[in-house]
Amino acid sequence: MKILYTSVNIYHHMIPLSKAIISSIGAENFKYAVLLPPQDFRIKMGFNFNYEDEPWIISAYKCKKSYGIFVKWFYEADIVLFSDRNLFKMAKERIKNNKLTFYFSERWWKPPIGKGRLLHPGFIYLAITLRRLAKNVNFHYLAQGGNAAEDMRFIAKFENRIWNWGYFTDVTEHSIITKPIIKKENLRLNILYCGRLLKLKRIDTLVKAFSLTIKKYPQCHLTIIGDGTEKKKLQELACRLLPGESYDFVSSQPPHIIREAMNCSDIFVLPSNGYEGWGAVINEAMAEGCAVIASIESGGGKSLISDMENGILFNSGNYHQLSDKINILVNDSELMNEYKIRGKQTVNHLWSPDIAANRFLKVCNAIIKKTVIPDYKFGPMNCYSEANHT
Repeated sequence: MKILYTSVNIYHHMIPLSKAIISSIGAENFKYAVLLPPQDFRIKMGFNFNYEDEPWIISAYKCKKSYGIFVKWFYEADIVLFSDRNLFKMAKERIKNNKLTFYFSERWWKPPIGKGRLLHPGFIYLAITLRRLAKNVNFHYLAQGGNAAEDMRFIAKFENRIWNWGYFTDVTEHSIITKPIIKKENLRLNILYCGRLLKLKRIDTLVKAFSLTIKKYPQCHLTIIGDGTEKKKLQELACRLLPGESYDFVSSQPPHIIREAMNCSDIFVLPSNGYEGWGAVINEAMAEGCAVIASIESGGGKSLISDMENGILFNSGNYHQLSDKINILVNDSELMNEYKIRGKQTVNHLWSPDIAANRFLKVCNAIIKKTVIPDYKFGPMNCYSEANHT
């Protein structure tokens, strides 16, 4: 079985799943095609792009030869996973030849524009093209994050060919810390956010919520790691609302430093609005033993967290509600530790790269051999249908 995974770029979030697939089918049977050069903002964030030196990676953008290898694999591989809508035409040729093909994406109708995107002729064309592709039994959809499956059903039903999917980060705990950027002290409770400082991330909600929490629980400390267009505004907001010793802003750090910071923290907050398709920092924070509070609007929050079971959900933008949720954990260390344990179990035993790869390969084998398809009730490769998603 030969598999091609195609995406615009590749960085540390994509590597674990790729390696998990390779461990099952062999490097000679797997290729990852990178369609564009590394993005500048990810380079500035310290992401490592040396992965492209791996023999199983095709840097399709570099030269005609590389692009030709990518095209050959796209048409001839037994299974193709792709996310770039520009490849719909090539996908049409594949499925005509009875080749198993998976399109994956985050939700299409992200707010605030939502279905208003259909006012653009180019988007209408894409939707019509996808609808036609979905009529072929060889074409499947991998829904990344909450609402992605429901958004897709507005375009095409796929007839039991929509599968629960997501991001599958490294679940190894990064507990070896050389120069920690967050102090881990007995009497201090560390609250963390890391990522780009953009409007969609709604970090202002976290700062406002923390301004209420710190009044009741002065032992709390907030660390915000990242850079972005909202940084100056957020720093000014924090300066106005928070005691100076209660918070720190830290510039963007390489992924391994971020993981170490998570390992030193107690609570991780993802306050993003509905434009956050997933938010892989949730996976990472859970793996590092943080109790996670996430907005229900974020794709990863809705997919990974069962409210008040393995973490806490809140409505993005509601800082009073977020403060109340933070206070629940600050005031109940046993509950917080329980969520830390359950969160780690969620990513280790349900949303890990190994489990995702194993389930994906089993489903593909069953489809190709026309045998009974595994029925996964939760997590990766859970089949979306009207019966179980009403």
